[in-house]
Amino acid sequence: MPGDDLSSSYIACRILAEGKESHLYSYDPEYFHIIEDPVWVEIAEKTAFHGFLHPYVQTPLWAYILIPLCTAMNFQAFNLLFLVLNFISIAATVWLVAYQWAPSFLAKPLWLAGFLTVFSLMTPTYYMAFLNQTHPLFLFSTNLAVFLASRKKDLLSGLFLAIAAVIKLTPAIVAVHWLISGQRKSAISFLIWSIVLGILTPLVLGGETSVAYLSNLNRISNVLLVSYNNQSLAAWLYSSTYDLSDILDWRMYPLPTIAKILGICLTGLVVLYFIIVYKRKGKNLSSLEAVSVSSLLIASTIFTPIAWTHYYIILAVPLLIMIDHGLGARKLWLLIIVGIIVLLNIWPAAIDPVRHHLYPFTIIRSHFYSGIICLCILLIMDGSSPDVSKLESADEKRSNLI
Repeated sequence: MPGDDLSSSYIACRILAEGKESHLYSYDPEYFHIIEDPVWVEIAEKTAFHGFLHPYVQTPLWAYILIPLCTAMNFQAFNLLFLVLNFISIAATVWLVAYQWAPSFLAKPLWLAGFLTVFSLMTPTYYMAFLNQTHPLFLFSTNLAVFLASRKKDLLSGLFLAIAAVIKLTPAIVAVHWLISGQRKSAISFLIWSIVLGILTPLVLGGETSVAYLSNLNRISNVLLVSYNNQSLAAWLYSSTYDLSDILDWRMYPLPTIAKILGICLTGLVVLYFIIVYKRKGKNLSSLEAVSVSSLLIASTIFTPIAWTHYYIILAVPLLIMIDHGLGARKLWLLIIVGIIVLLNIWPAAIDPVRHHLYPFTIIRSHFYSGIICLCILLIMDGSSPDVSKLESADEKRSNLI
């Protein structure tokens, strides 16, 4: 795969290595996906990257950490390394979710193999591999943080969540889950580590680069993209007001304030819902944790202004939980809904993000719809599944499997 998205991290890393920090956050004033900075073009040519250059939007600390790698290899080797790491991260995430919340998959490995086969056919997975996006790394880091917090490894859980959140931001909502579920030590650990990483950035890279990052972050948070691979609430709300040419492109428009407020409010409602549920049902329930974490991660994805298609690999987490419950409780309706969610993430219902041809049967925002359906089902499950006693009895089975 060409690894176009990974190229931004690689070129940004080389820019820092060559002391050209002022070019780190170059961007096109009209199109989100374009960068024509001569420094970027020059580095791409001399490091064997021949794909499409995209601007760098992540923390400068991430690019800085990669310097030993990006200076030691050309882009082709770098691309292959991260493709392997991404696939390992997906496999590790699926195993970790099964171990914590969907034990049926560990007891019956053929189910796990079947799930991975279907998941590999889903458009977000295919698109992630095509772009070689690093989202799987941070999804695994987030789920590992949740696992460590449940094992009272507060210092490590806060560190892994801070690493994920400092680069992708949205995983920070897990800290809200920790607060409402009584895991306050992990939340405090996350806050401390976030402050440490926040201080480390200007110390290592200088105040000017840090300010440039914050300025770029503010710019992006006020951008409206109605392109086909933005599967967010904002894109869905405003698609009808733009031409088809805009949907098939990445032209930037100003984000209406009401869209931003609506996204924040809807995410807040999901948080409020789980505050009420935890108060009613008690804290530290494994079953409720599964539903709460999955719901908050989905909400923080679909209700943000930009939710790229590949972000929906996050659906692996709730799908495993829902399938485990549907099979265990023999709820056929739940398995049917899982099937609908999967179909909405597979061509031809989902648009092919690489060729992006629109057919009469194509649903442009199919991933957004699947996220909404998934979130609604998780809220209906309300922490009642899988059964707490079932999860507790499964601990011994898991120990035997390990």
